[in-house]
Order: sequence, then structure tokens, then C-alpha cells
Amino acid sequence: MDMNAPMEIGICVADLGKMMAFYEQLLGMRKISEIPLNEHGARMSGLGEHGYTVVRLQTPYGERIKLVCPSPTPPGESWATPTARRGVGYLTFLVSGLDALLTKLAAAGFPSIKGAVELRPGVRMSLVKDPEGNWVEFAEYVDIHAYRPDLKKA
Repeated sequence: MDMNAPMEIGICVADLGKMMAFYEQLLGMRKISEIPLNEHGARMSGLGEHGYTVVRLQTPYGERIKLVCPSPTPPGESWATPTARRGVGYLTFLVSGLDALLTKLAAAGFPSIKGAVELRPGVRMSLVKDPEGNWVEFAEYVDIHAYRPDLKKA
């Protein structure tokens, strides 16, 4: 595989507004675009039976998530195609200032599941659920370059 841009992750959602507020306003991701796709395009691509809207949000490092909201939203768990289902395993954000972030998220109604946990010396993490129950991990490394030597030092 010869990648020419950072990876993007699609999260299929039922409530686009709530999910945008969480990722854009609380986590500070930047909205890149919002594009509606009609039923014909959705069927052609194999992503769904009906139209959908995709919102692209980007981190400062260039990674993107795509919030994909089908129209109409399928009922319950009968989500048969990629845009007709919700969620991923979990997202991981590598952060600084974990405690301040957890305080901000808790104040907005998104408390940490177990608080900040020290997995090993120099590595702390915490899990939070977004508005639709997807797991979001926030990991803080004392020495991020030991974990990710590919990242340029500032």
C-alpha cells in the first residue's frame, strides 16, 4: 500500500448535530466539508440504499474522521450496509493535558469511564463515550517521541 495522505475513519451516525458538537466543539477538530450524497450515488458506491450526508473533520496533524449520517436513519440495529450501521471499535487521540480535557468533557456531560489510568510509567489513558456511545480513548505519553519516533520534534 502506497498511502499519499493520512488515514480517514468513517463513523456512521444517527444524530449528526450531536456528533459534530462533540468532535468539533469539545475536541476541537476542524470541519473541512459537509457533502450530501443522493440515493443514486449511495447505491452506486455500495455504501447505502438511501442518500446520506458526510461531514469531514480534521485534527491538527491531518487525520480525519468522517461522520456519515444516512437519510432516513435506519431503525434500531437493522443497519445492513456501511452507512446503515453505526460505530467503530474505538478512536484514539494522543493528547497533552489529559486531566484538563477530562474536566472539560465531564462538564459537557461526557464523563470518563474510570478517570485517568496509568497503564505504565509515563503512559496515562482514559475512555469516554461520544453522544452515540462510541468509545473514544485519550492517551497521554510523557515522551510521545519514544512511542512515535516518526513524529517530528517541535
